[in-house]
Amino acid sequence: MSQFTDLLRELRDDVRQQVKEISMLREAVIGCQACSDPGFGHGSEVDRRRGPGYSGMGSGCEQNLCFPGVTYSIDKGGVIHCGDCPDGYTGNGTHCDDIDECKEASPCFHSHLCMNSAPGFSCGPCPPGFTGNDVQGTGINFTKTHQQVCTDIDECDDGDNGGCVTDSMCMNILGSFHCGACNDGFQGNQSVGCRWGRSCPNGQDSPCHVNAECVLERDRTIQCICDVGWAGDGYICGPDTDIDGFPDATLSCSSRHCQKDNCKLVPNSGQEDVDRDGIGDQCDDDADGDGIKNKEDNCVLVPNKDQKNYDKDQYGDSCDNCPWIGNNDQRDADRDGDGDACDDDIDADGKFLVLLNLNFSYSL
Repeated sequence: MSQFTDLLRELRDDVRQQVKEISMLREAVIGCQACSDPGFGHGSEVDRRRGPGYSGMGSGCEQNLCFPGVTYSIDKGGVIHCGDCPDGYTGNGTHCDDIDECKEASPCFHSHLCMNSAPGFSCGPCPPGFTGNDVQGTGINFTKTHQQVCTDIDECDDGDNGGCVTDSMCMNILGSFHCGACNDGFQGNQSVGCRWGRSCPNGQDSPCHVNAECVLERDRTIQCICDVGWAGDGYICGPDTDIDGFPDATLSCSSRHCQKDNCKLVPNSGQEDVDRDGIGDQCDDDADGDGIKNKEDNCVLVPNKDQKNYDKDQYGDSCDNCPWIGNNDQRDADRDGDGDACDDDIDADGKFLVLLNLNFSYSL
């Protein structure tokens, strides 16, 4: 009897343990169902403790509740609240969708260079003929300060004429370049090359400068003449800004027209320089070098520091053709240096002087 009682006691304890284990297992099943299905058990104790959108029992349920990488907090009632979605995603924290930065922000040089990932994006390399930066990152805010910039490469400025043959035109275009014809004065093409070969009218090779024309004279001799905007002896030509026949800089040739223009920006084909200071009269603010500026000088091209002007006209005595009689027109019909106002024979025919003497005698 005693043994039977002990057996019943052990059986009762086993039953109690099994009931406890079954109860714990039931709790676990209910908790996991609540996590995986927010609508499970509405109105039940589990729903009131956790509710839709909150974690259930166990760490596994908590991980399934919020999107991976989302932080969460647990209030006093044991309810878990999900935070914001990670950078590069949008959603409520429980459910997060990838943001397509390529579509939303266009951070790359061309749309086809942009590759979206979850999360983030990356830009492919700049297209051929362009150079620029590599960009990759995550989120719309990142794209606002990180845009891919690709700039055109000037292949023609590589020191090798872009690969075009020497003495030919290389034309840069967006993303590429184009080889053109031979430069002026050269003959050939991109296949055979370009060589100096301009011809004179008689068919012989031109000896003239690339910026000069070969002219055949009547005696069949050749003359080289620099083009407009160029000056020199024709065999050597340099830029001539004011187009007066004299180059902006001295050229290595002996012709007078190889000398540097003494008024680079003012045409003065005579190269007049009264005070011989190297600055042409046309652009010299004191042409005669007497220390008095042209605007104030009553003899611009004749030195006269004293500025004497007896007849008080516009011309000082040093340059006035009638210093004793005012004559602002400085008219001199016979060009003998004496102004008409004081010339006793204006036309220089020798007769006016006689008439003047007769008139003078008659008046006496």
